[in-house]
Amino acid sequence: MAWGENIDLRINAKKNLVLNIIRENPGISRASVKTQSGLSMESILSYIDDLLKDNLIQIAGFRGQGVGRKAVCLKINPDGCYFLGIKFNSEMLVGTVIDFGLSMINKKQVVFKNQPNADEVLQEIYRCIAELLNEMGEKKHLVVGIGIGIPGYVDVENGISIRYYHIKDWNNIPVKMLVEKKFGIPVFIEKSVKLTGLAVKLKKESIKVNDLLFIVIGKGVGMVSITGNETYVGNNNAAEIGHIFVEDNGIVCSCGKTGCLETIASRRAILRELKSRMDQGGFAILRRIAGENPDIADIVQAAEEGDKDAERLIEYISLYVAKAVSMAIAFFGPKKIILSGDITVSTKFQEVIARVIQNRCHKELVEDLQICYENCDALFDARGAALLVYYNEFKAVSAIV
Repeated sequence: MAWGENIDLRINAKKNLVLNIIRENPGISRASVKTQSGLSMESILSYIDDLLKDNLIQIAGFRGQGVGRKAVCLKINPDGCYFLGIKFNSEMLVGTVIDFGLSMINKKQVVFKNQPNADEVLQEIYRCIAELLNEMGEKKHLVVGIGIGIPGYVDVENGISIRYYHIKDWNNIPVKMLVEKKFGIPVFIEKSVKLTGLAVKLKKESIKVNDLLFIVIGKGVGMVSITGNETYVGNNNAAEIGHIFVEDNGIVCSCGKTGCLETIASRRAILRELKSRMDQGGFAILRRIAGENPDIADIVQAAEEGDKDAERLIEYISLYVAKAVSMAIAFFGPKKIILSGDITVSTKFQEVIARVIQNRCHKELVEDLQICYENCDALFDARGAALLVYYNEFKAVSAIV
């Protein structure tokens, strides 16, 4: 890297530091920004002037009493720029736009009626982006980037979706290049679960947690590890918790191996096990709730209402999830774990997770460990994709410290 480029990077980092201080402290004065940043007043004045000219911040008012010059109060300008996010899998596609204040201003959702092929999914991605941009009218030129959450295996550095087993012909798709060529807007891609983790991490209750595991149980089982606030870099296909070997059950996983956690805890696996058990009878409360075609949420509701068969099914699944989570705790030593997915709201699931973790993990690893449950929907995932643009464009370091 050239010497001049180093200087530019340092200047941008300091300017982004100032920007993030203003974001976290609406109504802050220049003097207070100087105090919090540790930068010189000369630098502060220069960076704030630049941010005002770029329309990223605005004057919120004035502070001070009596005669004399009053302090200028600063805040983020929500209309300074916008971020567009897309999240998809074989069942649906969701898109959203968030403003510079990080509030959602628009959303789109497409449900695939039949299992789509690669070309059909790409066309829906193009259509969703085009509609979101067109609905912004004159403001669409303020979209600074498009974030896309990619399921399956991803080459983030080269912008390629390597493989996703659940969409036909989805192999080595140059998503970044294709979307940038079509819309002329910078595109950032990342593994879907990491973007959900980013959205969770940037929530107020998790922002100060440096070591966190986010595990989602849905179509598959995914995990993102935030260790020492290093989250979204490195080997992009690491932390494949869904493909940890947990049971010699002979069931072939989507990855081609047998006995993976996903053969027991993914949505498809849970419903397969449920059907096998229902064929043998029982599940009276579940049948009353949902007939012969229940979903995960129905199983949870039945268990909460006292269906012992539903409880036993959830316990069976939970034991394997807890086994894998215990391994992850041993590897990463998190301070907080967030589990997401329809099944995770079950009282029985949460009881089993807590019990197994306490029994399997060293006391020192779990004595201060927080375990939380949050059922994040697809729109939340798309928000994470939009936040990926914010994170990359503004290197929002202070927002995750």
